[in-house]
Amino acid sequence: MNRQDNMRQQPSPTKWNQATGFSLVELLVAIGIVVLLSALVGLTLRGILEGAKEKRTQVTLLKIHKMIQQVEVEIDKAERTERGSGRQNVPSGTYELVVANDNAFSFMSRKYKYKSSLPQRFEDMVGIDGVPGALERGNTAGANIDDDSDSNANYAGGRIDYKEFPAPSSSVVSDDSALARLVAKKLAEGITVFNPANHKENTESSELFYLLFNEGAVYGVTSEDAGEFAAHELDDTDNDGLLEIVDAWGNPLRFYRWPTRLVKPASGLTSNSNENPYWDILSNVKYGDLATKSDPYDQTATYTPTIAAAGFFQEGSTNATLQYVLHTPNTYYTFLIVSAGPDGILGLEEPTNYTQLGHLAHPLLSIRTAVDAASGDDAKLSVIYDSVLVDDLSNLQLDQP
Repeated sequence: MNRQDNMRQQPSPTKWNQATGFSLVELLVAIGIVVLLSALVGLTLRGILEGAKEKRTQVTLLKIHKMIQQVEVEIDKAERTERGSGRQNVPSGTYELVVANDNAFSFMSRKYKYKSSLPQRFEDMVGIDGVPGALERGNTAGANIDDDSDSNANYAGGRIDYKEFPAPSSSVVSDDSALARLVAKKLAEGITVFNPANHKENTESSELFYLLFNEGAVYGVTSEDAGEFAAHELDDTDNDGLLEIVDAWGNPLRFYRWPTRLVKPASGLTSNSNENPYWDILSNVKYGDLATKSDPYDQTATYTPTIAAAGFFQEGSTNATLQYVLHTPNTYYTFLIVSAGPDGILGLEEPTNYTQLGHLAHPLLSIRTAVDAASGDDAKLSVIYDSVLVDDLSNLQLDQP
């Protein structure tokens, strides 16, 4: 057989194949289409699953949102009752005398009720005197108030765990939060098991929130509320004995009581004063559309300077101190619950990270550093919208919270 005869016997790629009915080219194209469709189906299924997880997480966020709203209503009721009866219902120690103005004192008192009733970390359950247990008396004004600098000698290792709260006693006057006293009672009865060796701080705000909803009536939240959480919404991811409220990806939610550093992130942003991409990513109400950018309970900035000037805080009366004890002065806030989203990476500092103002929902230092290093508005915005913050989910994104 010569070379020409051999070439005639080679099948043409486009020649009709009597056995299959397809040419070789057509078969390859068909296989390619099948592979492509399989990939598309896989992507679609993954997208559907991720979308379902987002919906489940939003349901959990909405539950917590409504519960906190009820707590806020009850705190306001308590404040009105206290304001009507003067200061007689407030523990009598020299610390409250530094604010002579009753309205300013009521403002400050509400802040501390809010802080202890909606804790982000164990220290928040400590009362106005800054130490767990009995209210200390006979001290100079503000001497024992916690500055949250993690150097307080009363806190072992710079942090406190709730085992340090003593059991309630009729002979001890305490200004610790109701939640702290309930937990202390259970500890004294040997009911609650906590393994601090396994505890991770990224679970702390979520654990405290479940304790709040599970430990009994505290400012309008009852133990029945805990029953609203399904099994998939609860887990002990750090195996420390305390349940956390988790998102659909199994990661603990984070709670920020006063997210003022999301409003004022102290990082180079755009020159447009009505644009704040940090806030806008996590809220369906844009920063420029906020009705007020001041403290909702002190919109004329009257009471904050009064309590600061009174020397109430341990470190002095500077704004820096106010940020560590309460929040950024004269700044808008509303409570924030955040899921790290599909990537499991939170775009904010942890609520326990007071050094970086994490308790005020400061964006991650790595993001802020990159934003400051970027040149020009467009570049800064690109850094933010390409960051891990973008896939976070929050209660402020809900259309009907």
